[in-house]
Amino acid sequence: MKDLSYEKSHHATLTYLRRASRFLKLTKILGTVVGAALVALSPWISEMEGPHAAALGDLALWVGLAFTVAGSLVLVFVDQTTPEVLSENLTLCRESDVNQLKFTYLLDYIDHTLARVSLNSYLREIVEAAVTDGCESEEKLKEFCEAILGLLVSRKASLFSIGDEDWNFAVYEHLRGDGQLVCVACKRSGDLTANHEHRSWKVGEGHVGLTFSRSTELIFADATSDELRPVIGAQGDQYRNYDENRYKSLASMPISTDGDH
Repeated sequence: MKDLSYEKSHHATLTYLRRASRFLKLTKILGTVVGAALVALSPWISEMEGPHAAALGDLALWVGLAFTVAGSLVLVFVDQTTPEVLSENLTLCRESDVNQLKFTYLLDYIDHTLARVSLNSYLREIVEAAVTDGCESEEKLKEFCEAILGLLVSRKASLFSIGDEDWNFAVYEHLRGDGQLVCVACKRSGDLTANHEHRSWKVGEGHVGLTFSRSTELIFADATSDELRPVIGAQGDQYRNYDENRYKSLASMPISTDGDH
């Protein structure tokens, strides 16, 4: 609506200026022609017979000069090309807006690319450290997972366009004994309690279990739709009354080592 009003306003202004321009152009032409004609005829009028010939000649001269000066002033102060200039400026403003959008997109793309490059570099260091130091104990596993989550959180704006809204990053491990996916490490926004209960998921249960069972990443931009809730939402004892209000978008991906999840 704003852009439409913007276009209508400028269209009305251009229409008005074009009409005024035609009137001013006619005024300039008449002023120049009539003024020049009166100035040229003034000597001939002065030489005519009659008691008022000289006065009429002087009057024709001054009137002709006045018309000529008026036409020149119209040309000086009101250029007849004003509508064209305004139209060109409007076109330049549109191009400037488009270029600004492209520039903003380019800056965001560069920021996102740099974030990915730096993230990959730091992740490589963490993985190499995990391979070198070993990751046999639960404490070591949690330490490395939290380090990775810390990198994601520090670059969440550039990587995922996450701002001040609530967010939650977590890593789940599949325990072969009971077949549960258990939270190993988690980082949440300040509005969410860090020590809040972490639910475990069965394979195929919820978006976490569904991602594991399908061995593919699952991304839901709108996880609140009625069609998705029965598929990815928690059911039975796993359901919490805050689920529908808290989790708006979901993204899960499986992590495999040595061919296993």
